Amino acid sequence: MTVLTVLLALLIAHFVRGLDRFRKYQVPVSSMAWLQNQVVARWPEQGWLGVLVLVAVVFPVVALLQWLAGALPGTLGLFLLGLLALLYTIGPEDLDRDVEAIAEAESTDEQRRRMADIGRPDQPPAARVFSDALWRWFGIIFWFAVLGVVGAVLFRLAEQSENAEALGEASLARAMSRLRAILAWPVAQLMSLALMLAADFDRSFLAWKAWMDRHGWLTPGDGMLLSAGLEAADRGEPVPSVIRAMELCWRMLIIWLVLLSLVQIAGWII
Repeated sequence: MTVLTVLLALLIAHFVRGLDRFRKYQVPVSSMAWLQNQVVARWPEQGWLGVLVLVAVVFPVVALLQWLAGALPGTLGLFLLGLLALLYTIGPEDLDRDVEAIAEAESTDEQRRRMADIGRPDQPPAARVFSDALWRWFGIIFWFAVLGVVGAVLFRLAEQSENAEALGEASLARAMSRLRAILAWPVAQLMSLALMLAADFDRSFLAWKAWMDRHGWLTPGDGMLLSAGLEAADRGEPVPSVIRAMELCWRMLIIWLVLLSLVQIAGWII
């Protein structure tokens, strides 16, 4: 059921235009930040309490929604809830369309403007695509597969909190940044493995290993993925690099779906 839900959500998100207009996170993110600040303000150096608040709110809310969805016959309600959760949390915008707009730009200035829609300004072009693929697609898919709706919602709220101006407490901002890096780590590792299978294995593996040896195997974040991705996709020029990175992301997504299907089939057999 998980694979079917993910595949259907990806197909709907790809072919149905305008879904990004409904992916508005300002209200839930701001409300959560306000509640977190109220708790952390009492213990200013204990930013991790804000993470506990996030978990303590998301779990019961999702549990209530699942209980309500269970009123529908069979597993239909839970399937629809999972599908709606994925459609809401994937994105918030369509990465492939952003890359397509860059490729179709008619001038350097337009390319530069379009490039601002993906990744961070300090990242190389190819790295922007891999970074956004993690935060828009793969992170949601991974945590949905692991924790269900709770995982997808937690990942998106944690990611969106990076831009939340309401995170006034410095310790809270640090704790949420740490949470984002921790949530991204297993996703980046599995994306790196899929990248090695989708591209030149030796070059990608050596770049990944060099980063891990230099920074440590348990360093949170997505640095190892970006290092391997640059080695696999960088073409010297921004547009070819972005296009190549997007092609590899599609291949990685197919590999993920195949592996997820095999895991689910194995679970049924066992």
